[in-house]
Amino acid sequence: MPTWPILLVLAVLAGAAALVALPLDLSFTCLKKDRFSTRVSVIWMLGLVRKTLISAPDTGGQHRPGGRKKSPKKVKARGKPGRLLPALRTEGFIRRVAVYLGRMTRAVRLENLAVAGRIGFDDPADTGSLAAAFHAIASCISLPGSASVSVVPDFHREVIEGSCEVRLRLYPILFLWLLLSFALSPVTVRAGAACLRSKRK
Repeated sequence: MPTWPILLVLAVLAGAAALVALPLDLSFTCLKKDRFSTRVSVIWMLGLVRKTLISAPDTGGQHRPGGRKKSPKKVKARGKPGRLLPALRTEGFIRRVAVYLGRMTRAVRLENLAVAGRIGFDDPADTGSLAAAFHAIASCISLPGSASVSVVPDFHREVIEGSCEVRLRLYPILFLWLLLSFALSPVTVRAGAACLRSKRK
């Protein structure tokens, strides 16, 4: 039996494992000047792959000419929340979910934070109070060394403008491992079985 198909499969698996082991960066950018705009981007493979997921500039309340304002559609509720009660009643399931969420949170690292802005109100005293409160809060938060937070008070005019960029780094292979360990744990399996039994009744 030729060994090249086995080697090919192993090479594909090794390549897939190497790809999911590369870090994935999530970038959130908000800009407020004349209008408010947001952007959410994904950066993968050390910057070779960049994809903008959300890009939402504010239109300032303007609508296209001739366009009609659509009435909001009613969304029908699907499923019943009560179907999850058997899982929540399973001994140890809620604690398992809490541990899983804690591990997921610790697996995300704050890579960069850049905040720059200018604030000003009619009353200079309000401007000074808000700026002092902001700097006091920022000094109490543990931030990475690359973080940059700068909010300048403007005592001469009323203005609120600035930008904020947050970059989070995560490793897909670590998230996959955490997800599999949670889904295949005995507590989760018992909770899923309880939901299935409740659905059949």
